[in-house]
Amino acid sequence: LRPLVLRDCRQLQARLQADLTRWDNQDVRSMLREDQQAVQLLRRLREQLDAVGAEMQEVEGVCGASDSDALPADERQVWLSVEWDRYGTPMRLFHNVETARTVWEMPEGAVRISDLYSLRADMERFVQKASVLA
Repeated sequence: LRPLVLRDCRQLQARLQADLTRWDNQDVRSMLREDQQAVQLLRRLREQLDAVGAEMQEVEGVCGASDSDALPADERQVWLSVEWDRYGTPMRLFHNVETARTVWEMPEGAVRISDLYSLRADMERFVQKASVLA
């Protein structure tokens, strides 16, 4: 059971790392400039990921996990759902960091939407699973 939980933790950690890197993109930070709550939440999530990630490194050493353990690739495009409030009226937009494309409608096709709620939920799952390993 422990190796399965460790694998799940590593997958969540990789997904969170990639998503937080997307949210740290200069274009996205510019969109969030006025939303200090979102900026603070993203900072706290990054700090939490780093702290739990350091604990995971210790656990991986004990369990014998290695970087060669394959993580499944997610082929879907990732779009960030950003609430933009430049003129006092919040509007939702979707931004793809990899393509630098921004649209007002939900993107179609094989996509994954990352928003602040899903980031927080993924972090809670990651912390919960990591605590099982401690």
